[in-house]
Amino acid sequence: MALTGLTYSYDSFGAASAQDGLANVTDWTAFSEHDQFSRELISTPDSERYSAHSFGLFSVILKNQPLTKPGEGDPNEPLDKPIEVGSDGSWNYYFREFNPKPKNPHNNLAHKSKRYVTISATCEYYALVNGQYGNSSTVAYQNGTVETTLSEIAVSHTPSSPWSFLEILTPCRTMAPQQRLFPPPPATCITLIPRRTWINPRSDLPRNVQWDCGPRCARVAALQFLDSNATGNGGFYDCNVHVSKVQGATSPEHEIPDSIAAIAAGSIGLEGYSIGPNLWEYVRYTPDSPWSNYGVNPLSDATYMARIASRFAIGAIAMKDIYGLATAQAQGQIAWVGVLLKVKWPALLLILGSILLIQLLLGCAVVAYSNTVFCKDDSYLSTARLLRPVVERLGPSGCAMTGKDIAHTLREYMVYGTRTEGDRHHLDLGHDIPVVPHFPQGWYDGYEEWVDEEKPVVVAAAASQKSSGRVVRRRNIVATVRKKRAFGRV
Repeated sequence: MALTGLTYSYDSFGAASAQDGLANVTDWTAFSEHDQFSRELISTPDSERYSAHSFGLFSVILKNQPLTKPGEGDPNEPLDKPIEVGSDGSWNYYFREFNPKPKNPHNNLAHKSKRYVTISATCEYYALVNGQYGNSSTVAYQNGTVETTLSEIAVSHTPSSPWSFLEILTPCRTMAPQQRLFPPPPATCITLIPRRTWINPRSDLPRNVQWDCGPRCARVAALQFLDSNATGNGGFYDCNVHVSKVQGATSPEHEIPDSIAAIAAGSIGLEGYSIGPNLWEYVRYTPDSPWSNYGVNPLSDATYMARIASRFAIGAIAMKDIYGLATAQAQGQIAWVGVLLKVKWPALLLILGSILLIQLLLGCAVVAYSNTVFCKDDSYLSTARLLRPVVERLGPSGCAMTGKDIAHTLREYMVYGTRTEGDRHHLDLGHDIPVVPHFPQGWYDGYEEWVDEEKPVVVAAAASQKSSGRVVRRRNIVATVRKKRAFGRV
């Protein structure tokens, strides 16, 4: 039986499921829970844009997978690959629902709901013919035969942020004074050159309404600069990022407002806390950033830029939904984890079948061996007849002794066997009976026919008489004695 413990095991892998109930969902009334500067528990326009950008920036930790069926959960790990890409290049995210009363608050299992949002983007490429080296606040791009100039582009030449520039060791004589870091090394200095700049023109501001692309949409631009020793044109990309309505929403708590969707759509170019809040906002990325297309060939690959912008936007929504602190409650499904019993049925059936077969064989052996012993009737009279040779050794004493006392008094092993006289066998107990492996076959003392007759048997005294001060009662009882004389053969 101990071997059966090797045929089964308990496992929680694949034992997750869900049930209907009141679930925690993300509160989409705001992107931020508090202001980053004042630390007050209120959201501000700056904190909204900053939080959206932060969520999108750190969404690089989320893995991608091909689009699954609506509501189809990932095996045992709902957060494994939450961002899904469709065949048309659009990004999709299925919202998560959490247990409001988890057993372990630090590891609350999420359930992948049937609600999802889709983000798509389109970009147009234009050659950057002026300011393509990132050293001017004015750039110009060529749209066919029309050259468009953009002024007041925030290109800083001070090391204000590690995300803003590419650091290259170059001779100090080739650098402008404002590009030097002080104190500079004796022979070299660090040239700070931005490589990728994403721009959010802030179409929500009255002065920038010409950049508006409609509700739940953000128009963003990107500048791809060249190395200082490169020749040719840089790249200017004009992109529209659109966030769909929440598909499968069943309550108002499931919806994402248009204003929040627009912020998420343009989050790749949002600084949040900017110096000029009424101007465009810029975010610069280093060449090795996943949000840069540095090194992509050809430079005119606008589809790749659209993929980056939409991936950043879906990442902002996914990170907010998974790791955001503000929650609301709505009817949904609550995830739970059970225990799965795994049984190796072939091995278990083999072990149990072997046990039954062994027991059957042993039972047959016991029956075959026991059949060699003459089994008497277990009545009191039959047993008393068999034990007569033993108790007769006590003589007239020992009438009040218990069976344990009699066994202790005799202290001699007895053998249950047969005594043979001629061709007749007698069942008996004795110490002089030889031990044999089986009882001999033949005729044993027995009874042939029953003869019933009534005969008085003295059981106890019925007449009373006084003897030595004691009263002895005698009773004559008529008992039926059944006789049968013959022999039996085994």
